[in-house]
Amino acid sequence: MLIDSHGRQIRDLRLSLTDRCNFRCFYCLPDGEPPLARKEAVLTFEEIVEAARIFISLGIEKIRLTGGEPMLRKDIELLIAKLSSFKSFGLTDLALTTNGHTFSRRAIDLKKAGLDRVTFSLDSLNRQRFEEMTGVDRLDDVIEAIDAAQAAGFKTIKVNAVVVRGRNDDEVVELAGLARERGLSMRFIEYMPLDSA
Repeated sequence: MLIDSHGRQIRDLRLSLTDRCNFRCFYCLPDGEPPLARKEAVLTFEEIVEAARIFISLGIEKIRLTGGEPMLRKDIELLIAKLSSFKSFGLTDLALTTNGHTFSRRAIDLKKAGLDRVTFSLDSLNRQRFEEMTGVDRLDDVIEAIDAAQAAGFKTIKVNAVVVRGRNDDEVVELAGLARERGLSMRFIEYMPLDSA
């Protein structure tokens, strides 16, 4: 069993599948493009599965796949299927956090592979503002991804929005309205400049 410094059992594990991302959000890359990890430094699917097996044997019950953008990892559906096989050994929840760029055409396969939940990043419903914040004109892709997740039968769909004063803080009500209309779980994340003194 894994215990933190306050005596609480650790049951959740986040696994970063890649440091690569196809969005260029200003809050993630305030200093421009960072150097990417060498290919040989990135865990293989076999290493990820073995690490997950060990953590599950120590009491981990929930795994969240993150990045970068985890959907950039080739054949992620195969990895999800392998991790999903641990549901007979204590894993109760397998989730993914994504920018949604390629999710809509893969939603059904991800669900079939054993993915339980998905969280999308959506900072604005205004196309121009979305592009200013993310560096890409992909708002429609994210909305389509949410639609596809609902159509595929994901019961829990979350949306994360980074709220930045003077950029998108006037959209909080609109974003919350979208979540309410569609039955989504909405989470607003306060923007914390990494270089502030």
